[in-house]
Amino acid sequence: MKYTKQPLTYEEQLENLISRGLIVKDKSFAISVLNRVSYYRLSAYCIPFQSPKDHFKKNTTFQNIYDLYRFDHDLRMIVFDALERIEIAVRTSMTYYLAHKFSAFGYLEKGNFHNSFNHENWLAVIEEEIRRSREIFIEHYKDKYAESKHFPIWMASEVFSFGRLSQLFSGLHYKDQKEIAKIYNVPRDVFRSWMHTLVYSRNLCAHHSRLWNRILAIKPTFPQKSSQWNSLFPIDNSKSIALFTIIHFLLSEIGSTFSCKEKLVQLLEQSSFVDPKAMGFPDNWQEHKIWQ
Repeated sequence: MKYTKQPLTYEEQLENLISRGLIVKDKSFAISVLNRVSYYRLSAYCIPFQSPKDHFKKNTTFQNIYDLYRFDHDLRMIVFDALERIEIAVRTSMTYYLAHKFSAFGYLEKGNFHNSFNHENWLAVIEEEIRRSREIFIEHYKDKYAESKHFPIWMASEVFSFGRLSQLFSGLHYKDQKEIAKIYNVPRDVFRSWMHTLVYSRNLCAHHSRLWNRILAIKPTFPQKSSQWNSLFPIDNSKSIALFTIIHFLLSEIGSTFSCKEKLVQLLEQSSFVDPKAMGFPDNWQEHKIWQ
């Protein structure tokens, strides 16, 4: 079928919502939101208020939809703030381990990675990221060590992305992955899956994508034989509860004073219109051992 829809003005977009049964008490405010947020982005937050599709439930207001949109924004900010602390901590511990295990330039050696890892391609991307960097310490190093073509791991790791750091971990020999994961008290394969999920989630937040009731495209795994992780109820690894549980656990392991749980509980208490079950949180989620 050929796409034939034509673009609508902000006023026409609002009238379209009203025709579907949405109550709009302040049209000027609604149009200003459509101007800033966009009709298409906001439409994702309309879905729980519709039954059937494109028909709003009785008494649904524009403010209801905007409040849900704002809730999702605040949810992402909690994740973003927490992930900054986690990323820096993981970057630090991995850099420390690699520097002491393989020396300052050990990451350049293909033999320090398993055979299936495309080290050449990874290194080429890393070197390009470093080349584009305008960090003062990079420029200083170039000036002072003009004869050196490469940067020590503690400099290089400060420049390349969280995604490249995750790839670096996945490329290491299993024995090295195990030693790094041990720092965070989880099995190697679990920590590897967490790295992928955290990078994916960080990208969602960076691009302002919906997090509230999202089905995670990159699902983490959890320790299978741990009574702590399997207490009370299984954590749904397809919902946001999985992400928040990982964040809560890692913040505790790195000794961060940032309380993901406190921020989340506060936000949920302020947002009585949100059903936590849409994010995978059962009524008794705070009683799970990981969350205590």
